[in-house]
Amino acid sequence: ARRVPLWAVLTISTAVYLNWMIVRWGPTGSREVIGDLFQTVFNLAVVVLCWRASCRCENAAPLQSAWKLLTVGAAMAGAANIAQLYYEGLAGGLPAVSLVDVFALCMYAPIVAALIRFPVARGSGLHRLQLALDAAVLALGGFVVMWYVELGPAVMRPSRQSLLQGVVSALYTLGDLTVLAATARVLIRGTTPASTRALRLFASACLVFVGAHVAYGYVTIQLHMTHTGGDWLDPIWWAGLVLWALATGAQRQPEPGDFDRLRDSRRLRRHLSWAPHLAVGFSLGLL
Repeated sequence: ARRVPLWAVLTISTAVYLNWMIVRWGPTGSREVIGDLFQTVFNLAVVVLCWRASCRCENAAPLQSAWKLLTVGAAMAGAANIAQLYYEGLAGGLPAVSLVDVFALCMYAPIVAALIRFPVARGSGLHRLQLALDAAVLALGGFVVMWYVELGPAVMRPSRQSLLQGVVSALYTLGDLTVLAATARVLIRGTTPASTRALRLFASACLVFVGAHVAYGYVTIQLHMTHTGGDWLDPIWWAGLVLWALATGAQRQPEPGDFDRLRDSRRLRRHLSWAPHLAVGFSLGLL
């Protein structure tokens, strides 16, 4: 039997999800539960896709372990969705800070570890210094955004709940920026051709997650609103999961000799690193 392409499955599932977001079909009063079910099922599908990507790399131990770690990260995100489904479906409501945040924050460690496992070309000391400076500027720009949107309002209007929400929301964004910096390290220094497109898609997914977390912080801290399943923020998370799923499909089986050529290569990418400049420009635009 002919296998259905991944992009077709993602297109159909996204169309069904967006149709529900607009029409809201289903039992009355079950918006949160249905929204959580959509996110949970799709997130668990990403777990399976990450595991399948690791199986395609069985002849390359670093890539296989990297995708297994990404599988763990996706599983932590899925556990957060399951916890949210429990709170909103059985416990009567989602607390401001809960096990959802614990599981979601736990996904960053395996993701960063996975990105470190991806093989990269060797670079000179000057190139490594440039990469460290780019990462520092990127982190500084991210901190300015977090302060403006989340931490600043929580500190200026101190209350135990708002400060705790601000810290948790900031931890989300810090985790996303750490993942982005680790992804940039791999893309700038160069990796195997079998993984380049997959990492670009995964970096795009991280950018979407950064936007979702900043928007979540703005809604909860500055607007004093709560987020529940089926809210307008959910399609942003869905878009990030779609890009993550596409990244798993873009991971190809490495060719023989790829790692030897990567170790012997002394020609790294010499393109402009636009991310730090964009971070600084966006941060100055907020001031």
